Amino acid sequence: MPREEVVEAVESLGVAVEGGGSTSAYADLGASVNLNAVAIGIGLENVVYEPERFPGVVYEPEAYDSTVAVVFGNGTLFVDSAGSAGVDEIVDDITAQLAELGLIPDPSTGREFSLTPTEIPVPAAYADATGSDADDGTGSAGDTGDDTGSAGDTGDDTGSAGDTDTCAECGHGLSGGENYCPECGAAVAPSCPSCGHDLAGGENFCPECGTDIAAD
Repeated sequence: MPREEVVEAVESLGVAVEGGGSTSAYADLGASVNLNAVAIGIGLENVVYEPERFPGVVYEPEAYDSTVAVVFGNGTLFVDSAGSAGVDEIVDDITAQLAELGLIPDPSTGREFSLTPTEIPVPAAYADATGSDADDGTGSAGDTGDDTGSAGDTGDDTGSAGDTDTCAECGHGLSGGENYCPECGAAVAPSCPSCGHDLAGGENFCPECGTDIAAD
């Protein structure tokens, strides 16, 4: 997806991205990530996360001025900075932070990243929904191959035997409470965790079997 479209989407969430003096980069984190866990780990009060509008966690790292970071569920980290620190330093710092939270594998030294990219490999479903025909790179090494059982997983139990459903787009295991797939960003129809009945969203009780959905 073109960098300009990513920046425009981020700014539509109310997060300002610096103009001509900034430097952008994206890095492959080496594994898909659970965005709910990222938002909680960084601090809900410090991030903007609206998965129904944008498939990424957006925040401004406190340690760096004039910097915006975006973590996508497919394992892409996008950074735009007009501050004094080098973008490579910021990428390494954020990567280390996510590793400390147990959300990605321990980063290798010298993690490769792309400076001033023209394309950002955002989740395919989101790129398709915005009309972008850019190659989102999701088939590349380290991207969102269906390796939800690998060491790079996010520590949640998606893909385990307790899952109630899988994403129709990518086959990623779902817990049943997602509105969007944390792997590829595709919209997910909610269903009752007990009987599998399709839900419209927002119900407290399943209209089919009466399960208390809110309690789950």
